[in-house]
Amino acid sequence: MDYILQLKNAHGDETAITAYDVAVTDSMNNFSTLGFGFLVNNMDQSDPNKVGADMMIPGTIITVPETGQQYRLLISNPASVGNMRNYTVSAIHVSKKLHDHYVRSVLTGTQSLKTCMDLIIKNTQFTYVIDGSFANYTFSENFGKGFANELLMQNLAGDFGFEYYFDNYVIHIAKKIGKSNAFVFVDNVNCSKISENNNYENVTTHIIGEGKLDDNNNPVVTAEYTSPNADVWGMIDAQPQQYDNITDKNTLLAKLKAAITDYPDIQYTMEYVDFKKQLDGFNPNDIAVGNSGWLRDRFGVDVEVRINSMTKYPQEKRSDETITFGNKLFDPVVWETATRKAYDSNVKLGNTLTKKVQTANDTAQLAYNSRVYGEKVGDSDY
Repeated sequence: MDYILQLKNAHGDETAITAYDVAVTDSMNNFSTLGFGFLVNNMDQSDPNKVGADMMIPGTIITVPETGQQYRLLISNPASVGNMRNYTVSAIHVSKKLHDHYVRSVLTGTQSLKTCMDLIIKNTQFTYVIDGSFANYTFSENFGKGFANELLMQNLAGDFGFEYYFDNYVIHIAKKIGKSNAFVFVDNVNCSKISENNNYENVTTHIIGEGKLDDNNNPVVTAEYTSPNADVWGMIDAQPQQYDNITDKNTLLAKLKAAITDYPDIQYTMEYVDFKKQLDGFNPNDIAVGNSGWLRDRFGVDVEVRINSMTKYPQEKRSDETITFGNKLFDPVVWETATRKAYDSNVKLGNTLTKKVQTANDTAQLAYNSRVYGEKVGDSDY
């Protein structure tokens, strides 16, 4: 079947095209994507899709009428099929325009989330809404000097502990998005083709950590945590952590608990049959990225899961829509924070090693100069 999409190019010209296979993929804490195809009759100058074909250029915005969400053209691949020209198109949500803005200013010390967000969106068309309250955060290094989307997704989300989604140019921020107990799926009853991917590689059960360091480079607070799951998996050490902004032991302990993964990562993928079929009073199931609910697999095991991503066809009913779930404790923000912290640690280690190498080189140079030129090590010339 064919459906209508709206186009607007960088010059402000607008038109509509008749498309097919209109698919939208939404993901947790990420940019949505849009894919579709459309045909143009090369022999028919009055073909209504011909104008749309001419608008397959950089900067064109595509709107899905059913949701009102806008997407920026990424890739357009035309191919001739007889007298027809078939276009395969990929687009990304307009929120990706955050990457168009490089933040040159910096903030230091303790800052509020509002102050940080004001810095990110300054001189852009974006706005934001914060649902709930967030404690101020103390940056151990400057915040800023980066692309706006990376500062939001790779820095602030982890530092302040929030999730977010985009409504075109509005950034919605909350401690957690989505609803709990929103659905029940039973394999071969109201869903089908459940597949799962288990990853045990990252399981850890024990961790130690330090807080802020004093003038003598000693931690002002230390803590150690062992998960109850150590009885299941054994004692598995996680990477020791050090937090420059923590001086309270309870706060440090909470950070350490969040830093370990004392359960396997389980990802489920499912093609659905009937999301609206009533099961255990869920009528209909509430399906949205971020929502949590229950999944009963073919072994009869009930698992609490959360929707991490989904591909849907907003203009038609299809049986090949897919949903990807993660187990309840799987949190993309935690993993993003852990990845960034590991990177930051490597950078600090690299800087330390560079200084040590430079010191060693300087000492060697002084010794050489002393031996060859009679200069004393430590002379003010060096």
